Amino acid sequence: MQHSFFIFLYTGAEFLHETGKYAEVHVCCPSLSSRANKPVSLVMLEHTGNEKFVADMDGHTNTVDINADTVSRRGWDAVQPREMTQMESPAHTVIVHHTALRFCAHPRESVTELAHIQRMHMQERGFDDIGYNFLISGDGTVYEGRGWGIVGAHAKEHNFYSVGIAFMGNLNADLPSSASLSALLRLLHIGVLHGHVRPNFVLLGHKDVAKTACPGENLYSVLPKLRDRLQNNELLQA
Repeated sequence: MQHSFFIFLYTGAEFLHETGKYAEVHVCCPSLSSRANKPVSLVMLEHTGNEKFVADMDGHTNTVDINADTVSRRGWDAVQPREMTQMESPAHTVIVHHTALRFCAHPRESVTELAHIQRMHMQERGFDDIGYNFLISGDGTVYEGRGWGIVGAHAKEHNFYSVGIAFMGNLNADLPSSASLSALLRLLHIGVLHGHVRPNFVLLGHKDVAKTACPGENLYSVLPKLRDRLQNNELLQA
């Protein structure tokens, strides 16, 4: 069996050099045979830039497109979708969810949880892919689900004209972090700026369109404040 090892670094984080630009990583796996040829991947997330780099241990580096601190599907090793349906026009509704699962605020935890959610959606629920367009972790990192312009599977008949964004955690028990709320506003700014979401979009919780407790009371209760910020054109200030 082949195993992959991932090392996550945030440039500019407190455990890197204060320049926040370069980091040297030494990996020791004494329990592994030298002949095992285990691949090791380095994933570097640049919080202040517009690129994420994925580098192999042999020195080859690939650039993966991201926007607003968004980790691409490749970045979290998503399974390819069975099928994709393009949205016919920009979304006029954004529907906020919570995963109602484990709260994640670390890249390693988040990637593991994303794989679990995608597997659950595809194998147990019969979806073509992970149901959400985007997911946001507690540290404010946005993970690409189906992405922009693709019909999701998160709110039944509302899927065709909406973007589904899920906060990772159970927001009946957990509180949404300020980092995750700011990440939502930044993501919405990107969506409007690039024409994926209409400027006059409506922000709703899942329970506004379905009989459910989602997105959790602690998240649902802050939606009015987020709407106020949107009306005051605070997207750029998030």
